[in-house]
Amino acid sequence: MIIFNRCCFSFKKALFTLAVLVLFINLSFAQSPVPEDVEVEHLADGFTLSEGPFWHPDGYLIFSDVSESIIYKWTESGGVEPFLEPSGEANGITSDLFGNLVIAQHDARQVGRLESDLETITPLATEYNGNRLHSPNDLVVKSDGAIFFTDPPWGGNESEIDFHGVYRIPPDGGPIQLLVDDLDYPNGLAFSPDESKLYISETLNSYIHVYDVVDDSTLANGSVFAIANQHGDNPQSGADGIKVDNDGNVWAVGSDGVAIFSPNGDLLDIIPVPESTTNLNWGGTDRLKLFITNFSDLYKVDLGPLERPDAPVNLVAMDSENGVSLQWEGTGESIRHFTVYRSADGEPFEKIIAAPFNNFVTDTDVQSNAAYTYKVTVTDIMGFESGFSNEAGAMSTGLDESQYQIDSHKLQQNYPNPFNPSTNITFSLENSGRAALNVYNLNGRLIDSIFEGTKSAGFHEVVWDASRFPSGLYIYTLKTERDSHSRKMLLIK
Repeated sequence: MIIFNRCCFSFKKALFTLAVLVLFINLSFAQSPVPEDVEVEHLADGFTLSEGPFWHPDGYLIFSDVSESIIYKWTESGGVEPFLEPSGEANGITSDLFGNLVIAQHDARQVGRLESDLETITPLATEYNGNRLHSPNDLVVKSDGAIFFTDPPWGGNESEIDFHGVYRIPPDGGPIQLLVDDLDYPNGLAFSPDESKLYISETLNSYIHVYDVVDDSTLANGSVFAIANQHGDNPQSGADGIKVDNDGNVWAVGSDGVAIFSPNGDLLDIIPVPESTTNLNWGGTDRLKLFITNFSDLYKVDLGPLERPDAPVNLVAMDSENGVSLQWEGTGESIRHFTVYRSADGEPFEKIIAAPFNNFVTDTDVQSNAAYTYKVTVTDIMGFESGFSNEAGAMSTGLDESQYQIDSHKLQQNYPNPFNPSTNITFSLENSGRAALNVYNLNGRLIDSIFEGTKSAGFHEVVWDASRFPSGLYIYTLKTERDSHSRKMLLIK
């Protein structure tokens, strides 16, 4: 085992890093998310081009050796062993909302999904407008299930497309959508915690770009977020893989190791790593680990105790016309998605639904007169899953109203929030009766009535279209014959 202490890794680098940090602290008083005296631990070597580290939910790391066309598995106890061979020269690795591995493959010139047999790879994207992709490089999955990926010509294949694209695979698996076509060798990419922005590294030009995500499906207002070679002592330290933590800090690897930028693009810290680094990701079970790859080696940095997101609370379940409806409360600002687990008639729990942001879903895949039990988790932007919520049960038919577990009127926080131009509002009613859902400005003036009339007991969800209203903070209020409830929502255009 080899330990590199960043405080004495290089006298020249240490002096430069100290100067940068002092200057930065004087300007903005921001703090580095990296503990003092952090150590870079060498885990393994002997690879040709190691890439794409990804922490598997089952408690181990997988990473790729692109040139050797192998995906490896690493564990604390067993070290490194082959996981998938051949891998189609896999580079970036992530998972979809259901835990299936999604792989960017250079030689196969596709984005593929590794099926549960750990052998079959189902193509998800192979061409654009009838032309083969270059060599998909890195990818990220959005909370709605869409896959965003970069396609530079790193793989050495004969090009059929005359630009280097950034693409989106829709959640339904339809034709891929071109998002960006004016970058030179786009590489790593990552969403901000609220998914309102997408960061893309342009390695050869040393830029990290940032784009606004519009309507969850397109990119706009691209600008340079940071210039990667303006730190460290290597003028060619262009960013490669990038990740974003729960606080919105951007972590980028390059020739100097790992550079961490604040959400404003200011340099917070540098973790020196031997040789040129290629990618990074978080992992760990009880402690937060940062795994880093370079061409021939695998490294690990211990960042301290692992803080998992809080589990959802107040899960309720009820029979509905279309299946079993579920509603819960979730907290936190860095939610990637919720996951619903179900047990049918006492069988083991299985993952059935991944719900992006919203806290109201209906399980439509149910059998008549069957008993179901549910529990829910939340996964944060760094990929860590919470513990389970309380369990809630329901029959697919035959429950009377007293068994719906609704004991009061409730108005949930809208989602998404902030939003543009529409948002979802969910609420529950203990009893049938007259109700109204209205929107007010901060002066208390009624600006819109979403509905007013008789509503049945149970869960309800409506969509408010604010396209005709200006940006600002609004108050929405649920009024019933018995009481009223209000919450705030933010419209940003």
